[in-house]
Amino acid sequence: MRLLRIARDLNEEMPKHVVELLVRALNEKGLPMKDSRILVLGLTYRGGVREFYKLLKDKIDLTAFMVWFIENFPESFKEFKENPEIQWRFK
Repeated sequence: MRLLRIARDLNEEMPKHVVELLVRALNEKGLPMKDSRILVLGLTYRGGVREFYKLLKDKIDLTAFMVWFIENFPESFKEFKENPEIQWRFK
């Protein structure tokens, strides 16, 4: 029961933590928060989902995949939607 409470507390604090990291990173680069365009992406895990296990098993480079996806958006979204197997290109 205590572990669940700790996990819940961590999850509730995560948005604040992410904003703090973002503000710190912007400050280090000398960029103002105001008028900055920010894209926030995330990867979540849900137990028992076969596709996620396959990603881990085959070790797709998620960073390379996301960089490609972002740099080529919105064309990448269309391409990925039409050809989901494209993810395996990033091993």
